[in-house]
Amino acid sequence: MALIAIARDESELDSVEVNAFQDRAVAELTDTVQRLYAARARVGEAKPIAADAVAAAKIGRNDPCPCRSGKKHKHCCA
Repeated sequence: MALIAIARDESELDSVEVNAFQDRAVAELTDTVQRLYAARARVGEAKPIAADAVAAAKIGRNDPCPCRSGKKHKHCCA
């Protein structure tokens, strides 16, 4: 929330405090993202997407549109 307030110029911090906060925030965010990724990998959720799943998601020109309009994909959302 403090970073948002700084970005909107709504922060009550002076420029020295803002600079120190921004420098600290980069390191803390990087560390937090790395810890979240490691925790996710331990749980087993960080698996790569199988090539079969990507190929199955492709919609053909003559297939019905996934928006369920009843039209063919090439005439609806293409």
